[in-house]
Amino acid sequence: MTRTALTWLRVVFPPVGIVGLMVVLCLGTRALELWVAHRLEIHEKFSLFAPFRVMLIGVASVAYGMYRVLVFHPLFRSGYRTWLAATPWTSAKPLPLGPIHLVPQDAVMLGLLFALVHEPGGVVEMPNGVVVHVTWLAPLCFLISYLLWLCTSFTVVGLAVPAYATAFGLGLVFRLSREPAWATGAAAIVYLVAWWGIRQSLARFLWRVPRFLDPVRSERQGSESRQPVLGWAFNALQPKPVGAGIRVRDALAVSLLVGWWAHSVVALIANEQEQREAVTTISGFVTAGCVLSRTVVYCLRHWPPISLWGRIQTLRWIIPGYDRVFVAPLCALAAGLILHWLVAHDRLPADIFGPAGIAVVLAITLGTGPTLQQWQLTGAHRIAPDYLNKANFIEL
Repeated sequence: MTRTALTWLRVVFPPVGIVGLMVVLCLGTRALELWVAHRLEIHEKFSLFAPFRVMLIGVASVAYGMYRVLVFHPLFRSGYRTWLAATPWTSAKPLPLGPIHLVPQDAVMLGLLFALVHEPGGVVEMPNGVVVHVTWLAPLCFLISYLLWLCTSFTVVGLAVPAYATAFGLGLVFRLSREPAWATGAAAIVYLVAWWGIRQSLARFLWRVPRFLDPVRSERQGSESRQPVLGWAFNALQPKPVGAGIRVRDALAVSLLVGWWAHSVVALIANEQEQREAVTTISGFVTAGCVLSRTVVYCLRHWPPISLWGRIQTLRWIIPGYDRVFVAPLCALAAGLILHWLVAHDRLPADIFGPAGIAVVLAITLGTGPTLQQWQLTGAHRIAPDYLNKANFIEL
């Protein structure tokens, strides 16, 4: 009977040594507390190491969520994925090394974590004053970590709908984190979406994974695709791989996602003045970062056809074929400044329009044309040497 139970538990359980160390640390600190309370004749509640146990179980729950995806998903194990591809396995069959989806053994592990962190009253005050509801600590931390890594797997294999749905759902979980019971319930609902994504992902097995997840292919393609150094200006003119870019729908979805997450995080700040200061600071950094990054990426090696002095002399103050590259950064800057001013001067609610401004700035930056490839191929520019990489120059 014992052997059967152990075999059943080993399906998804982490290494016994790690679990044993965690149990020893938690029980050891509790025993030390009892001993100190007995020696000092303390009869009321005494939890000297409770914050330590809360941090330990929180980290353990996050690590267990990561373990359940990274160890059991073939996407993150190249040897497992290669071996599985050579077998007659299909998504209708269970995975040989254990399931990715949640199973009853996970409830046993979370029950163990709950037992180790359980405190009388169900709450623990941390040294920084934050009150932690230990009843929901383990399941909430586990589900957040587990869903986050599942969302990463959906993104890698190109499942846009499950990836975005899971990411938006995780934003809702953070938005409700002041009420741990509601947040855990929301995470459980998001898991239903993630479960559907797991089935979709496994049905599309033999994914085209990125090179960093396939060391053999990465090394082979890296050696094959290495371009010779031809020197200036032949390096700049030689054929280059066609970039995929970002589609408009993805730009809008990413912008809405970032805005939603910004709202979820800002809403956790209780004080309205601190909330407004946080929103204005974040939106300012995002606006500046978007404008500068877009301008630098597009213009670093693609300069105007004539200099500023040349424009003044020839009265060509605007060159449409080149200056169109500044339309998106200027629109993003204008939108960011307007919304920043309205929020900073208490004209609009900070927790709504601050994140909305961030989403608008990102949408303009990512979704407004021309694309980088179109700009490089059709822009009215001159290709400038890259002074950051002087090795491309060959002395004649």
